[in-house]
Amino acid sequence: MCHKEDLSGQDPAPPLTGNPFMRKWQGNTLWDFYDKIRKTMPQDNRGSLSPRIYLDIVAYVAKFNDFDVGKRELRNDPKTLKNLIIRKSDPSHPSS
Repeated sequence: MCHKEDLSGQDPAPPLTGNPFMRKWQGNTLWDFYDKIRKTMPQDNRGSLSPRIYLDIVAYVAKFNDFDVGKRELRNDPKTLKNLIIRKSDPSHPSS
């Protein structure tokens, strides 16, 4: 709700898509993103959601932005999330 249905954001919630988002997050890991939202969302009760819901948010943002995260379902595993770099999919190199 805070970031709007199209993830374009509304003050004070930043956009979770588009160039501003990619400038900030490209090259970081999904763990970095997961950890950030876990510590800052929801704004009025930070850290109050379950780990599964935070992971679902990460997965939704990744799919919405067409990140290359492979074809497997994301798991709440820091080691795995730390190995997934935020970047756009490259259609010439299918994900594994």
